[in-house]
Amino acid sequence: MLRVEQLAVRFGGNITALHSTDLAFNTGELTVLLGPSGAGKSTLLRCLNRLHTPTSGRVVSQGLGALDSARKIRAHRAQTAMIFQQHQLLPRSSVLRNTLTARLGHHGFWRTLWPLSQDDRQLALESLERVDLLDKALVRADQLSGGQQQRVGIARALTQQAPLILADEPVASLDPHASRKVLSLLRNVCRERGLTAIVSLHQVEYTREFADRVVGLADGGVVFDGPVTQLCDDSLTRIYGSNAVTATAAQSRSAA
Repeated sequence: MLRVEQLAVRFGGNITALHSTDLAFNTGELTVLLGPSGAGKSTLLRCLNRLHTPTSGRVVSQGLGALDSARKIRAHRAQTAMIFQQHQLLPRSSVLRNTLTARLGHHGFWRTLWPLSQDDRQLALESLERVDLLDKALVRADQLSGGQQQRVGIARALTQQAPLILADEPVASLDPHASRKVLSLLRNVCRERGLTAIVSLHQVEYTREFADRVVGLADGGVVFDGPVTQLCDDSLTRIYGSNAVTATAAQSRSAA
């Protein structure tokens, strides 16, 4: 589905955010990029959609090849739904209108100047029903809770009908109940529709509960890559350092 080859990112010429990395992401799999703040998770995730331009290496998309031109990057982004930590909604617009923005990339410029079709509206409404927000369709986005706004972001991603979903710390500001609801939605949609989801997290408890595969990062490098069942104390020590077990226990208590 998607792979990176010798991908590296440096800022200012001498600050390495991501060391040379080779990874392949499989169809129908929910992969968690796990690690502490500053580990390189967001940098890697944003490179996958070319929101960051890598210093070296390349991103290769199935059907498009290496994303080495503006045309290929546009085509790749049309096939990729992004869920942001800060929701990125239009606060004064309705939930339905925010969800419908996902369809704009499916139409030419002149077509977007007119109201979207009934089919687009029906797809958006079905997505809102999928995330239990159909009754909020005409409510302004800024009147929703943080968890509800994040679910609007998921509905928008579903409405885009993209085979790839990237989520950058989607539960960082949510309480445990809302966090589990958001991650459960992502996992279930991934399995039901055969989508590929790549999610950056720092919570070990949620990773163990929802991930199929874990890519652990520390100091800009991949230090673990395997199924979630292989994520053991030794793996966590490589990701989080010598205080990994204590940190994991604290996370488990806060996520309860």
